[in-house]
Amino acid sequence: GHRIVVMKDGEIQQIDTPMKLYEQPVNLFVAGFIGSPAMNFFRGRVIAGTDLQLDTGAAQLPLGVASGGPRFAATGGSELVVGLRPEDLVPFTGHASAVAPTFSARVELIEPVVHDISLTLRFVKTALVARLTPQAIPAAAPDPHLPFRPAPPPRFHPTTPPRPRPVSRP
Repeated sequence: GHRIVVMKDGEIQQIDTPMKLYEQPVNLFVAGFIGSPAMNFFRGRVIAGTDLQLDTGAAQLPLGVASGGPRFAATGGSELVVGLRPEDLVPFTGHASAVAPTFSARVELIEPVVHDISLTLRFVKTALVARLTPQAIPAAAPDPHLPFRPAPPPRFHPTTPPRPRPVSRP
């Protein structure tokens, strides 16, 4: 078969190809179920302004100007869960677009595993995992905070019931 059915409590959550499940999960369950290490989640309320931000209660996570996008029309005060895959957290080199949002995360552990590097990070009170290529391993520095540039993240309403996505055709 070329499709996977993701179920929870006997109900279909999503039917799709493995890559669509990974790249376009329809809800938090599918997003957290597919992928290893699991997707990093940030919960909070949207702060509207020039750039959208997610107020997690302990800190603010920048979401960028276009974060509403077609996947989610965020408005100030709305509850939101933002998901970032471990490989979407990449060390910021300063060459990325000026509109790319960044945030600092403390490196707690660097684990080289032959073909990639896992970083255990801390963003205020939130534990994160980043997966890097061996060439992207951060150099040791006296200040272990590193800026990261998240890719455009999937966003989910925390209280919206899941709806199965129609089967996509190759």
